[in-house]
Amino acid sequence: MTGGQIRDNKGYAGGVLNNGTFNMTGGEIKNCETGGSGVIYASNATVHIGGNAKITNSKSGNGGAFYVKNDTRLTIDGNAVIEGNEGSRNGGAIYACVGSSEKDKPSSVEIGGSAKISGNKASGTYSYGGAVYAENAAITMTGGTIENNGAQNGGNELFLTCLLYTSDAAD
Repeated sequence: MTGGQIRDNKGYAGGVLNNGTFNMTGGEIKNCETGGSGVIYASNATVHIGGNAKITNSKSGNGGAFYVKNDTRLTIDGNAVIEGNEGSRNGGAIYACVGSSEKDKPSSVEIGGSAKISGNKASGTYSYGGAVYAENAAITMTGGTIENNGAQNGGNELFLTCLLYTSDAAD
């Protein structure tokens, strides 16, 4: 997606359902809503949000803008803006997790360039991670700004949790 708008949509993904590659370098996704997870829902995928792309004022259950799972790589860079989104459970902007199968692999979120993630909120009674909620997922930040996000219970900017850790390393 290099321009245009996806707006005012309601549905399972609300904006984009991706099991492959999605590259957004311009345009805007705004005012979309899903009762499920993420206006951009990605599983076993590659998602790049860069250039002057914007994802604004969207609502979801987990991950107001993004729900990424099962070996998905989400990269937000350039001058991308992720702003004013709401997750009614966890992750006002981003919810990243492994998935539900034992064979699923962790997802990763990379934030860089001059990307801005601000004004997002996890609004539910027991919600965490105003900007990012990461459950067994890798978060890398090499640039950009995460600011002025909020969550009801904790992690106004980031909430990181690891439910299970295993290693092949020898003791």
